[in-house]
Amino acid sequence: MHNFTTIETPIRDIVALVYACVGLNLDLVPDAWCRCQGGSVRSAEYVIRLRGPHDIAVDPLDEGGGYVLTTDWRDGHVAKEVGAGCCELLEAYASHRTRRQREARALDLDAIGQIETSNPILVTTEGGTS
Repeated sequence: MHNFTTIETPIRDIVALVYACVGLNLDLVPDAWCRCQGGSVRSAEYVIRLRGPHDIAVDPLDEGGGYVLTTDWRDGHVAKEVGAGCCELLEAYASHRTRRQREARALDLDAIGQIETSNPILVTTEGGTS
């Protein structure tokens, strides 16, 4: 039995995801097999190849373009490499995506001040219970 979960945060910039993976010493492999629980595999448009027994599939969104992350969280192997709920990977992705957008817009950061890079990125989600 597989415990696949899809991370609902849309990935809209595959290049920023590549940089995030490199920063975590992971490979993003196009058109590859994603390793799952029990040695089974499934195909994916991209796969984030992890060091443990499971990988992360990068699957196309049904609508609107972009991708979602799907993985098997069993036994905590994935969380050890990318954080619970992929938080470390998503923080790195958000940082690289912001940097790429800033560069594309050619913003002059000196004019708006120094950016503090040592602070963590706050990720909030909607819904749930209080």
